[in-house]
Amino acid sequence: MNVKFSDGRDKTILLGYKYLDDRNKVLHQQATDGWLKPSGKGWIVYLQMGHSTHEYRDASVAQMALNAVVWKP
Repeated sequence: MNVKFSDGRDKTILLGYKYLDDRNKVLHQQATDGWLKPSGKGWIVYLQMGHSTHEYRDASVAQMALNAVVWKP
């Protein structure tokens, strides 16, 4: 919930999240957890996938990170 754009949103948004905290029933959401943008002769891919290894045990999350590394526009 801390991704803020300071460059006029010159990015392509890839993913966001919605999470309902069972402890207090507060809904957390953010639309900017993954994005890409051109930079010079290459690209910047940003993925905020989580804060622990637990998130990366999900095969789809791990695949997304791998795809970002090997992606060729």
